[in-house]
Amino acid sequence: MWYYIKENKEQEGPISDPALIKLFKEGKITPSTQVWTQNMKNWAEFSRTDFYKKTISQKKDFNFENLKHCTYLLRAIMYAFMLLLGYKIYMIVRVVELFSPDIRQINSPEDIKTLLQFNETMLSLKLINLVQWGMFIFIFVMLAIWTSKVIKTAKKNTTGFMMSPTKAVIGTLTPIANIILVPAIIKRIYRSLEMTIRKRRHIVSHIFVKTWMFVWFITWISIIYNNFAITLKANLHLLNDIFIYKIYNCSLQIFLTLVSIIFVSVILRQLKYIHGKTFKRNH
Repeated sequence: MWYYIKENKEQEGPISDPALIKLFKEGKITPSTQVWTQNMKNWAEFSRTDFYKKTISQKKDFNFENLKHCTYLLRAIMYAFMLLLGYKIYMIVRVVELFSPDIRQINSPEDIKTLLQFNETMLSLKLINLVQWGMFIFIFVMLAIWTSKVIKTAKKNTTGFMMSPTKAVIGTLTPIANIILVPAIIKRIYRSLEMTIRKRRHIVSHIFVKTWMFVWFITWISIIYNNFAITLKANLHLLNDIFIYKIYNCSLQIFLTLVSIIFVSVILRQLKYIHGKTFKRNH
């Protein structure tokens, strides 16, 4: 039977071997947690016990492997989303080129051809918008899964990191609330990992995080304005200006997606470093 010291310095136990492994998988016990059993003379870090070396350190960390695969998939979806937005910008430019205030006045066969091209391009844009929103939802679902895996991995390899994966998932998938919660959650994760590695905040990474958060908010404001204000204007004479704003909106989303890809990659690299360092120390 095992006893262990919680983060608040309270002693817990006795618990069985399977229960100890379960607590470790849940992140409630880390490699640095102080444990004791009847065969031990003194309390010791869990990672220094024979039980840990025989049952845990010899096994591949599937949680971390799953996190890597989840990160690669999330980045691939984001790259595909950027390509879709790039194609959408191209289609918007085509609409602007084809559009004229007198487009509905057919005076020649050339006007008919232009009108057909204009209508086809507008239909394509509507289909692209549907795909875009579908990918938006998929990205947020993947982001929720990724965030949950990051939290579980971080709790195992860092000290003093307290956050529930379930709350992070709910916060990510809750409409409107995720505009504020997602950057707040990921900022906290990043800060915890950086403090574990450097023991202090680096000014460059601090500026990078603040920039990402600012772009996140600006992009969402632009998306909301684009979908609830711009689309309500039906004046054909404003159509040119409306589509120019849509180009700006798509460009902002591309920039945010690119920065998010970098952010996700940096967090994975931090976790690789901490995970590798912890694994070497335990051996």
